[in-house]
Amino acid sequence: MAEHFTNRQLVLGGLVAGAALAGAALLYKSSQKTGQKKTYKVVGTLETIYIHPVKSCRAIEIPKGQCTKHGLVYGALKDRHWMILNEEDRFQTMSHEPTMVLITPSLSEDSRYLVLNAPNMPPLKIPIDLNKIPVGERQVIETRLWRQNVTGKHCGQEAEAWLTKYFGKPMKMIYGDDDTKPREVGNAGRAVPIGKKGDLMIYQEDAGFNLMADSSLVDLNSKMKASLTARNFRPNFVVSNSQPYDEDNWKYIKVGDVVLRHVKYNERCKVTTVDPDTGKFSNNNDPLTTLKTYRMCQPEDKPLYHDAPLFGVHLAIDQQGTVTKGDTVYAVYE
Repeated sequence: MAEHFTNRQLVLGGLVAGAALAGAALLYKSSQKTGQKKTYKVVGTLETIYIHPVKSCRAIEIPKGQCTKHGLVYGALKDRHWMILNEEDRFQTMSHEPTMVLITPSLSEDSRYLVLNAPNMPPLKIPIDLNKIPVGERQVIETRLWRQNVTGKHCGQEAEAWLTKYFGKPMKMIYGDDDTKPREVGNAGRAVPIGKKGDLMIYQEDAGFNLMADSSLVDLNSKMKASLTARNFRPNFVVSNSQPYDEDNWKYIKVGDVVLRHVKYNERCKVTTVDPDTGKFSNNNDPLTTLKTYRMCQPEDKPLYHDAPLFGVHLAIDQQGTVTKGDTVYAVYE
């Protein structure tokens, strides 16, 4: 029988944060504009930072990043600001095309191009400034991302031809640059409202950032035959030295000079079943099969999460700034 938990209380064995951080009595007090103080407790260390420039393509591990109102930024690369569309201008993910994960994005040495590499393909260079593509190829494309209408700038015919050759079917790419209107988290069309006014995102799902604890992954792997990595779950932040699933209880998180706020749990889909090294789906639908045995929401939360298992958390930003690998992670508990 699957175990259930709510936003307010975990019932996964009564886990208490801090056991792995004996002596973590360090407290961090922060004042909001209202003057109300939040007391932060040390909960772990920022072990890994990932940025995913192209939605559903390979992640890049980075040493530090800027946390902005539109998501994580590393130089000219922005998290989930590029997106692949099919011939009908519908967005594509690994659920549709699992070999997307084998496309590796990077930044050119002069920081002027997004570079894509993929098996048996020559490198593709896409200008960051799309005013550099031919005038006749410039256009704004409208599409729909989950429950919201979005737009993006077409990345040109060269990118379209490259993607079409790689996938063996017509594909194109759009870029949500600084001129692109961001999506409001609160207008995501959820049956249950999420986020606050002013929470923004481009092509991310549900919030600008997501986080998981590596101890949660260790616990999950202990219940399965195969061992997964954090890359299966596509987080921005992986926290070490915390208790399994303790991230569920962190209402506010402070890393470096950045303050993040819990929006919702991350409900998991078929994307997690894709092997990030081979681009193939798992044979037994894990980790979803295993997660469904113990990581389901309470019945009253089904309008939000439906029948998806939960792993990791979505976060919005309250204070912009810089995060660096190795930073101490503080949290305010629910």
